[in-house]
Amino acid sequence: MFYGHSTVAIDAKGRTNLPRELRRELPAQAESKVVVVPGPSKTLLLFDAPSFQRLLKSLQSQERTPELAAKIRRMTAMAASSELDEQNRLSIPPRLMEWAGLEGKVAFVGEGDRISLMHPARFEAEVMGTDTPDFDGFLDTLQVPEETP
Repeated sequence: MFYGHSTVAIDAKGRTNLPRELRRELPAQAESKVVVVPGPSKTLLLFDAPSFQRLLKSLQSQERTPELAAKIRRMTAMAASSELDEQNRLSIPPRLMEWAGLEGKVAFVGEGDRISLMHPARFEAEVMGTDTPDFDGFLDTLQVPEETP
């Protein structure tokens, strides 16, 4: 499970370091391979490669409507596979950097089963800022589910 956040440098070629606290949560079967896809509201989503494959299989098992087919096609066309190098860097292609408006720095945000990448100013305003509607109400209703045997 990915949680926490970190803002790190991203160079003009789209290379950036996956923060240590998030990198530690990559499953061994991922073999340092990740997939970056366009995310909602001009963000990017990073999945470990096995999780992305499961997600894609799940989408493809649904009834193949023209709308779903178009969305899968767009997501996979823009997807970028990357293997962390010896310095734990991943590469984000220019089309995805442009999608998310990334330049100079990127905020990595753990979201449980995936990591969001976004412009640091957007992260500060939308995630850490006071613009999150009814966050206290959400916190008040949290309950840890019972373990299933």
